[in-house]
Amino acid sequence: MTSISKKYKKFDNWQYVAYHYYIMHISALQEPEVIIGRKTFFIGLAPALLPAAFPETLLASGFEAYNIQDDDICPLTKKIELLCSRFVNSDIFLYIDAPQPKETWKEYVASLQESLSSQMSLTILYADRGSSEQNNEIEQQYDPLLGAMDCCIPLSDDMAQNLNRIVTMLREKQSSERRKTFRANCSEWSTVSFFAQGKAFNGHINDISVDYFSCHLEQEDAILPCYEKISSIALNVEGTLINSDAVLLSERSTANGKLYVFSFCQKGGASGLDNDNRAAVLETLYQMVTERELTMMQQLFTATGKQFRAQNPYA
Repeated sequence: MTSISKKYKKFDNWQYVAYHYYIMHISALQEPEVIIGRKTFFIGLAPALLPAAFPETLLASGFEAYNIQDDDICPLTKKIELLCSRFVNSDIFLYIDAPQPKETWKEYVASLQESLSSQMSLTILYADRGSSEQNNEIEQQYDPLLGAMDCCIPLSDDMAQNLNRIVTMLREKQSSERRKTFRANCSEWSTVSFFAQGKAFNGHINDISVDYFSCHLEQEDAILPCYEKISSIALNVEGTLINSDAVLLSERSTANGKLYVFSFCQKGGASGLDNDNRAAVLETLYQMVTERELTMMQQLFTATGKQFRAQNPYA
């Protein structure tokens, strides 16, 4: 978590927070059995192999990723079974240097590969053994099980290199399904305010990405010039505060009034958010995009784990 989001990740109204999580809980229980939209799951990955915020980084590249770890609540193999049954359009990256199930990972992978839907793919991650001979030996064991070559990725102690390898493979796997931009709809608690042409403007953010945002302004007669930079726009994105310049790209009439679409830009003129604001928005955007699935997964893992422990008290 960045220093910005640590400082500003808060809400002024605790009642909203309680209500927000209540709605999350209810809506998760009402979700259908199968979730639509391609997901990427990293299973059992050692923390030192990828940057802590790698799911958010992948989101910026168009991939909706989840980091699934082993814990005392639900066995890792049970989590994999649940994910495969609920998210049938997904990519699984399995780290085989995680603690093994009762059978070996090789036996488990062979069984798992046979059960996957045609829309799913399985990639093996493993700690680089330090020599090409040892790496080749591992890959020669797993590639035939997966029915293709280059289905294994060795991970070194270079986090950036590891992430680049994974992004490259994901782009190949999801070339036709990757979303160029993730955006999230905002609640009424997300606001915008700025000064332009000597006047103050304020309103509510409609949706946001790391490149753009749209909003409705309370000043219904607002006349703003397109393609001119507006400096120091203050945004409250679900409790995360940022301040950025932006350019008005368009405006159009909607049932809720005029909708203004802005493109973020930096002080020096470059497009997009600066690094600090981008990191803060990206973390919040990831939470907004994934909160439904994360809530549902946690409920599934907890219920399945309780059932498994009851049936296998000494497992």
